[in-house]
Amino acid sequence: MEPEYPFFDLKAAKSLVPELRKLHREYTEVKGKVEEALLSGDKEALSEYTRKVNEIVTKITRMGVMIRDLDMGLFDFPAVVDGRSAYLCWKVDEPDVMYYHYAEDGFTGRKRITERTEILPLT
Repeated sequence: MEPEYPFFDLKAAKSLVPELRKLHREYTEVKGKVEEALLSGDKEALSEYTRKVNEIVTKITRMGVMIRDLDMGLFDFPAVVDGRSAYLCWKVDEPDVMYYHYAEDGFTGRKRITERTEILPLT
């Protein structure tokens, strides 16, 4: 079953950053451990890695967040910006959700959220 993605306003998206940061850190740690184990010949580690990554991905998607690149730590939050369907965008090395992009523009079309950016509120 495909996950459903709700719309986010900026406050709701920002509230998930600490948990996303934690889950990305867990992913990075698990990935590092499995790489070491595989280099030492421990093929059993791969199934544990798969289980753990699946668990992390499930937690993130259940929050309604779209994973764009787990290695890079790139996440999108579906939103309505300036009356158009868009994504609030956050990358794990950024302090907070500060960018958005329209679906057709993708990551390279990210724009900085300003006080003039109209994001549809949830309330």
